[in-house]
Amino acid sequence: MPRASQSVLAGLFLLALLPAGSAAQERDSFGKQLRDAPFTLHADEVSYEPKRELYEATGNVRVEQEGGATLTADWLAFNATTRVGVASGNVRIRDGEDTLVADFTTVDLDTLVAIATDATLDAGTPGFVVTGDPVHKTGTNTYQVDNASFTTCRCPPDGRCPPWDIEAKHAEIRVGGYAVVRDATFNIRGIPILYMPWMILPVKTERQTGFLIPSLASDSTNGLELEIPFFWAARDNLNVLLRPSYYSKRGYKPGAEFEYLFGEEAFTRGGAAILPNDREVERSDPRTPYSDDRWTYCLRQHQPLGEGLLFGADVERVSDNDYVVEFEDLPPETRHSRYLESSVWGIANRGALYLDGQLMHFDDLQSPDNLDRDDFILHRLPDVEFASLPRHLGRLPFWAGVGARYTHFYQQGDRGREGGTAPLSGQFFDTGIDGLFDSDEPNPQTGIVDGAPDNSMDNAATVAGGTEGNGIFDEGELLADDGHRLDLFPRVSLPWRFGPLETLSEVGFRETLYWADHAGSERREIWTARFDVRSRFQRSFELDSLELHHLVEPKLAFVLVSTPSQSDNPLFIPRGAVRPVRQINWDGRLLTRNPSDRIEDERLLQFSLGSRFFTAPAGAGHVAQQVGTLRLGSGYDFQRGRMADIFLSGTFTHWARLNVYGLIGYDPKNTRLQETGAGLSWQGQGGHELALSYRYLREFSDSFQNFNFDDNIFGKADDDVNRVNQLNLRARWILTQRLELFGDGYVSLNDSSSSEGTVGLVIRSRCDCWELVGEVARRTRPDDTRFQLHVNLTGLGRTF
Repeated sequence: MPRASQSVLAGLFLLALLPAGSAAQERDSFGKQLRDAPFTLHADEVSYEPKRELYEATGNVRVEQEGGATLTADWLAFNATTRVGVASGNVRIRDGEDTLVADFTTVDLDTLVAIATDATLDAGTPGFVVTGDPVHKTGTNTYQVDNASFTTCRCPPDGRCPPWDIEAKHAEIRVGGYAVVRDATFNIRGIPILYMPWMILPVKTERQTGFLIPSLASDSTNGLELEIPFFWAARDNLNVLLRPSYYSKRGYKPGAEFEYLFGEEAFTRGGAAILPNDREVERSDPRTPYSDDRWTYCLRQHQPLGEGLLFGADVERVSDNDYVVEFEDLPPETRHSRYLESSVWGIANRGALYLDGQLMHFDDLQSPDNLDRDDFILHRLPDVEFASLPRHLGRLPFWAGVGARYTHFYQQGDRGREGGTAPLSGQFFDTGIDGLFDSDEPNPQTGIVDGAPDNSMDNAATVAGGTEGNGIFDEGELLADDGHRLDLFPRVSLPWRFGPLETLSEVGFRETLYWADHAGSERREIWTARFDVRSRFQRSFELDSLELHHLVEPKLAFVLVSTPSQSDNPLFIPRGAVRPVRQINWDGRLLTRNPSDRIEDERLLQFSLGSRFFTAPAGAGHVAQQVGTLRLGSGYDFQRGRMADIFLSGTFTHWARLNVYGLIGYDPKNTRLQETGAGLSWQGQGGHELALSYRYLREFSDSFQNFNFDDNIFGKADDDVNRVNQLNLRARWILTQRLELFGDGYVSLNDSSSSEGTVGLVIRSRCDCWELVGEVARRTRPDDTRFQLHVNLTGLGRTF
């Protein structure tokens, strides 16, 4: 006969021995009998039969152990010597976070070791609920269960099967640890889906080692994707996530991520993945000119070293430029990045002094590997910057500040001559904005570099209206030099107040020293000056019983930059192809502190009118809240002999749960809109969200970007793609407590239009014990549609 059955029968026999009417004992005699018991007993009525040393407790029975464990029941009978008995009626044995519930159980009151029939074990939210017959409590937080059923669903009892459960013939459980189960099946609504002869389940309420729910995805690039993640709680401050994945078109790709925390703010995060023998890579195919062994790794370190001291590292590397396109191991923004940047850095900030240093490495992502421009990218090893806030010069009314920056620019190879072409003045290769030497130009018919390109079809050459061979550095062309650069920038300023007017005058002298390998040693001296005058006016008024404070800030500024000829200087930091007119209008320091090696003379008069709106403080101890801004700005550019662009921008917040902004940039010389932006976001009650925005930018750099074009793997400069005209949308709508819709994406309104976005839904169970997330994503790089499915079960973790 099984041990469990024997114990239950023994309990029933003990119950049969109780007399029909035991006489109540003296309270002193009762206390003497239980004097050495490691528990206390409370009940509405307690009786004792001395001859058989049997206690009987009836009504609101409660047994409390010294360690905090408790037993409650409607009725309890036990032997005074062995302190083993039986309990019935709403029996609950609570030990820590777990609770055993049954109608009848045999129990040892000293240890609360018990055997219960048709019982339920609740490991605490969000842990498992286990039912079994019988359930044997073998010790503190340990159980043996036959005919077990595991689930995290805590749905109201309605006679139906739980949404999901795991049934097992036998299980050994340690609450706060794991359950070892045998002959198990995973069921959905009582229907067996998967059989497992043996498995381990985490039975914890905190982080725990174990398998997470698999995720499934499909797209035309990788085929069917299956990932079965495994989470390892290695230490209290160390998490490890193993991510074995299988791609039907490519093969097996194992990966791992980790997170290590130390102290209150320091952490290290990282990960790696490898795809050996990628079946989609053919080394002889010009579309995949890289090894079929593909990999990535990343690391992020953040380490405070004391007050004002910080050290860190941000490293991201890939085996080839297509890796960020075809896989999602790195952040989504890398899919559309020109470069993959890695750095190790340190920051020291003490009072008015600031120092930072970093080692920076760049990986070109804009072209296939046989046209990769990594050898021409200037890494910064190191880049050290020092700055001080203005300090008062003794008794004088002046303030002085200084900035300094030293950079060692490093190229991976000697670029004195490449592709049969010598660099101009040792500075750059005049290849045109596609960054390709003639010998590397792909054949326009085949798209293959065969050594015999049709140069008349090269739209980066001057014969086709391009920039190749024009003798001027254009964004996208290749740099040819490396070396050292030291930039010194001391400044003297004079702040002053004249009644309602505030002024700030500043004069600076900037000297840049170069030591280049090919262009030689050079120096550059630049004089800068700026003058600001502003004032502030305010008033209060009411708008529909809402009290508002209005602050008006008129400002007039003048910026002067005087530069020498720089055409013979080394070229390490090129000037941007597009002038950031709006940003310059907002802050003239972008001109005086321009880090480029080619800086133009500037004489710019700026004026602006700003308005800010605040609500009145809600009461004592509260502050006014800003609810809106409005700014109008323009100026006159003396160097270019024209009026600067006119900009009008505004934001309004906290109105009917709406946040609204708008921007207009107008070019008065050419009488046309230069830039337009508008957007609104709304957050409704219950979690609803909606954000809609539009942006138009007339001009931006059309330098070589392979990832913008799908018809040619080598890419090309496209005259049609020279502006931004884009609509963006993000939404989340909670239809019911169990159904949620979401989506985000953009659509380009240019002729060469493109769009990208994701739509999906979330379905939750009525008692929040499972969640199904389905997504459909339209991508432009690569050009395909991706389907993805996640299933999250409460208490079993979820995929990252």
